[in-house]
Amino acid sequence: RRRTDFPKKDLVQKWTRLWGDYWWGRGVPDHVMYEDSAGVVDYQIGFGFLPNHHCLIDSLDPQYPPNAPYEDSLAQRFESPGAGAFSYSKGREFISFKDVGAGEELFMNYGWCKHDQRGPPWTKDAFLTEDFDRASTYIWLRIGPNAVATFNYDDAGNVILDPPMSDDRLAKQLVPSTKQEVQELAAQPLTRKDLPIYLSKHKGVNRRTTEWIKDNGMCLETMKPRTSTLPHAGQGGFAQHKVKQGDIIVPAPALHIMDRAVLNLYDKTGKTKVGVRLLLNYCFSHPKSTVLLCPNTNAVLINHCSHRKKQCGPEGPNAD
Repeated sequence: RRRTDFPKKDLVQKWTRLWGDYWWGRGVPDHVMYEDSAGVVDYQIGFGFLPNHHCLIDSLDPQYPPNAPYEDSLAQRFESPGAGAFSYSKGREFISFKDVGAGEELFMNYGWCKHDQRGPPWTKDAFLTEDFDRASTYIWLRIGPNAVATFNYDDAGNVILDPPMSDDRLAKQLVPSTKQEVQELAAQPLTRKDLPIYLSKHKGVNRRTTEWIKDNGMCLETMKPRTSTLPHAGQGGFAQHKVKQGDIIVPAPALHIMDRAVLNLYDKTGKTKVGVRLLLNYCFSHPKSTVLLCPNTNAVLINHCSHRKKQCGPEGPNAD
């Protein structure tokens, strides 16, 4: 339920901070800018919300479909009850620009690769290019062909940093922490140029084996988007292969909005409500609650159709 112990603008700020990590506010294409050039953002439901940021081992290039990035012929603008109820955008295609091994995480480069940039708050704790470079310099001076120092260890085989790298909070986490790690690193046929990439893959991420993924992961490719067989519904979700009864078709993790009122649209005076943002049609809620739960996967493609009305009735696919 709506809290009454803080002002509405605080709710908006909380919503913005949470959703700000999932939408794209830069590079929004022309075909979605016609609504409000200052307020439109690109929210990638589905695979698009998954790739995390990495400056060195990114492998994805987000592109818009080459033929037509939107499809506005799915509903008659002035006649269909579904007009305006769903997005005309066809989303993005994520293309791998290099080979990726089984089990490797798929990363994108968000553009935040320097700690002195005015980036989002999370960048202060993320491993960025300069952290890998400083750690690589520290290591190379000890294992490179022209090494001028050596690694020191305590009785348990743990690395003793000398100098301690006290001013490099992130970089020192990338330096091998045990004698075994140093030996494994020294055995690799690496050049100084290769070292940051090696550290990115072995120290900068939590590596997962293909076995771990098979045991703990969930498939997203069971369902694919196509034009719905229901009139007025736009896109729909279609089984890409046979699905047995009781199988999970798609997981639906959700982002929450504490008060649906933040999606209201107002006139230029800011006083008269003139509509609601399109996102509302892709979220779940309860009539007596202000909380919205908005799925982050292609679960939003699944349309509603009551068995009590032929083709969901003349009022559109969401009518019951």
